[in-house]
Amino acid sequence: MKINLLDIGEEGHEFSVKSKDEKAIDEKVAQIVDGLKEFELKVFIQKAGDIYTAQGTYSVSQEQECSLCAEDISLPIKNKFTEYIVNETKADQKGHAPHSGLNVDSKLEVTFVQHNELDMGEFISDLFALAVSPYPKCLDKDACEKRQENNKKYYAQEKLKANPAFAVLEKLKK
Repeated sequence: MKINLLDIGEEGHEFSVKSKDEKAIDEKVAQIVDGLKEFELKVFIQKAGDIYTAQGTYSVSQEQECSLCAEDISLPIKNKFTEYIVNETKADQKGHAPHSGLNVDSKLEVTFVQHNELDMGEFISDLFALAVSPYPKCLDKDACEKRQENNKKYYAQEKLKANPAFAVLEKLKK
């Protein structure tokens, strides 16, 4: 789903997207998050001078494996966000780029678009990719620690004498 930002007036426009509404967006987001069950995004986009502001909330429900105990867990994520959407333009021949008033040091989230067109699938994918933990952990820490202790019996017990990667070199010495 692509949004032409020029069609959004000064009063703004609200968009609501659910995983079951847009199959194309759902597939794009599912590539980012393995085990994604469902998601919901509500965003209000409004023009603010030469840029646009996007404020909203999103929720994601995903199935993952705990990075510590390997238990299957469900992690619901709910976040609020504010992003600035800036149309990316080519620099002048004089070497100066147009200024949006935003800079990297301001710690504001900025999404750059070309030709005033926002791809909602990419926008959602970027939001979710940043929200999902690369190392998910169980919410119940005590149960997780018990499973970790139980999992230790499956680890290799004997210590290696040398690094197996160098076993070939050991044979060459003889």
